Amino acid sequence: MNYAKAFTLTYLFFLLTLITACGSGEQKIILFLDGIAKKKLDDVYQVASSDPDIINLAFSVESPKQNFSWHKAGGIAYPNTSEEMTMQTPFRIASIGKTFTATLIMKMIEAGSISLSTPISDILADSDMPGHFTLNELHQIDEDSSGESLTISQLLNHTSGLRDYITDEPDNDISSNSLAALQILDVTGLLPSGISKNSWTSASILEYFFSSGMNQYAMNPPGESYHYSDTNYLLLGLIIEKISGMSLADNYRVEIFSQSQMNFSYLEWHEAAEGKGPAHHYSNLSPFGINENIDVIASGLNTSFDWAGGGIVSSIEELNSYAIDLFSNKLFKDVNTLKEMKNTISVDNENFSYGLGMKRIEYQLSHKKVVVYGHDGAWGTGMYYIPETGTSIVFTINQAAPQNKDWLLEILRGLDKALLFTAIE
Repeated sequence: MNYAKAFTLTYLFFLLTLITACGSGEQKIILFLDGIAKKKLDDVYQVASSDPDIINLAFSVESPKQNFSWHKAGGIAYPNTSEEMTMQTPFRIASIGKTFTATLIMKMIEAGSISLSTPISDILADSDMPGHFTLNELHQIDEDSSGESLTISQLLNHTSGLRDYITDEPDNDISSNSLAALQILDVTGLLPSGISKNSWTSASILEYFFSSGMNQYAMNPPGESYHYSDTNYLLLGLIIEKISGMSLADNYRVEIFSQSQMNFSYLEWHEAAEGKGPAHHYSNLSPFGINENIDVIASGLNTSFDWAGGGIVSSIEELNSYAIDLFSNKLFKDVNTLKEMKNTISVDNENFSYGLGMKRIEYQLSHKKVVVYGHDGAWGTGMYYIPETGTSIVFTINQAAPQNKDWLLEILRGLDKALLFTAIE
């Protein structure tokens, strides 16, 4: 008889019986989590760190209800000094910043300044547009202009139909280049233009949106369907500044950073750094036919174009603090505000639905179906929360190229094997 196998099966049966006997949400399977979960998560980290394109990375899982905490970081964050990546190392969080911008908007809704159904024409005017352009011309399909009727909710959940000023081509000509493509072509010297060194403000971003002509080729009528677009969050940033009378950077600091112990987070390019600059991050350009893993920071690429859609620099430690405060309703006065943010619309051909500045992703794992809320970012970042277990997951691989692994799913699988989600009814 295989006594080792028999003992293992008996032990597993004992644990499962113990877990079942405990009240829902009260389990303290610390031994099991510390043993299996940490081993499985260490394996995920090892797979990621062995990827030659991932130069530095940091992962964190915090589940206070289960007294479980795991974090791991490594790799070289700053090539010039050989300083290693840590939980406190700042990095560009990319589109996780949309959740921050949405938080500011929801705070303004709580204050009564606006509502989700408010048309942007109640806040912005033609005088806020560049040159001779009008607010209504923001959104055009053929001869139909609908810019004035766009609502706050349509901007938040990407149903405005506006093209993305970063990744979309400016028109329906497939030979046109997006801003992202133009920057890559410039950085690599394939099509030198100097655009990668441009310093962007909200005004110059809006000027680019109009001058490129993409306002004339909206993707769909307002409210009709989902199309992810940083232009939505550009407009939300403008709305925040106009209502508050403060810069977007100051709004982040007063309304979020100061409340969530984010003492070293800042809006890069638009205010002074609160400490070190961001860790170096990379982009493997092989999808573009270029055999190079470029150091984005060393290349001199100016990323000030991100602004309200993803220009924040933060750390694993501080993002975790924000995630916990946001999803435990510490940043809002009304519990219904967070519920509204989590109210999602379906997204065709994707594994997620989208709410107000956050995604909802449902994973069918071995033991349970698990729902997470949060956001990812183009620089290989993620910030997610599992309400049922009070678990926050934050990570960065600082690599922009698409990965052959869903790192969030890999982390969830490790936690599932450790029976963390048995607490979920």
